[in-house]
Amino acid sequence: QGLLDLRPDAFQDPIVARTYSDERGLMSRLALLQVSERARIRTALARIDDQAEHLFDQARSTHRHITEGASAISRQRAETEQTASAINEMTASIQEVAESVTANAREAEQANRLAHQGSDRSGEALTAIEELVQRVHSIGESVSQLGESTRTIGEAADLITGIADQTNLLALNAAIEAARAGEHGRGFSVVADEVRALAQRTQQSTVKIHEVVADFRTQVDTTIAAVRSGEELAGNGLSRVREASDSLNTIVGSVDSISDSFITMSAAFEQQGQVSEEINQQIVNIAGLADQSDDQAESARQSSDELSEQANGLKDLISRFISRNG
Repeated sequence: QGLLDLRPDAFQDPIVARTYSDERGLMSRLALLQVSERARIRTALARIDDQAEHLFDQARSTHRHITEGASAISRQRAETEQTASAINEMTASIQEVAESVTANAREAEQANRLAHQGSDRSGEALTAIEELVQRVHSIGESVSQLGESTRTIGEAADLITGIADQTNLLALNAAIEAARAGEHGRGFSVVADEVRALAQRTQQSTVKIHEVVADFRTQVDTTIAAVRSGEELAGNGLSRVREASDSLNTIVGSVDSISDSFITMSAAFEQQGQVSEEINQQIVNIAGLADQSDDQAESARQSSDELSEQANGLKDLISRFISRNG
């Protein structure tokens, strides 16, 4: 009766108890209690076995998912390492290109400075040639005026020659008249001879003047021709220097544009290099997170394996218990 009192919730119907035992009364009820408790234990064990089986399936599924996740993480880590390697190579290439662009920018700056110096020298040469052209032109004008003066001297010499001819003729006529006058015209004859001698010397001097003027005019004409040729050459040189100056100015503008482009490119490559470094750092961080995830996945896989082993152990324990108490 004490055992029955310990389990007041157990199934203890006396009529049903007689179907499980030949005894009557308390013994049949104890037999029924034993049967019902054994059935209850089997039911509980069956439920535990079902839960253990479900737990084992979940552990196995979790293990499979963890394994797949670990494989994905490993692939991701490998791809991340490849990406990091590619970005490192790209960063190195960008660095090389940036260094080349920087060197070209320095060379372009040097070329720009030389081009500006050449443009300045060209401007100075242009100014000097313009002054030379003006001076040559002034010399030409002066020589032309000298030629005009030479012609004036020649005309004056011609006038003197004419006067000397007339003076010589008048002196000759005076000598003839003095000879006719006889003794009274002797003084006039002496004067006429002196005047005629002076006229002849004047004619000789004017001839020499004409010769000198002719030679001088020849030299002046030669000088004028040389000055005109020099003026033409100076004009051609001026045109060429102007063309060279225009070309240098064009080159200066082009070199300025190239220098600005190199400076812009250098800044862009520098910024791109910084972005690549940032991306590389982010990939390194991702790789670190992947390593952490891989470690966590390995820990979870070990826990899943342990859970599977425990579930299998529980199933084996239940099976042995049921087989022993069947």
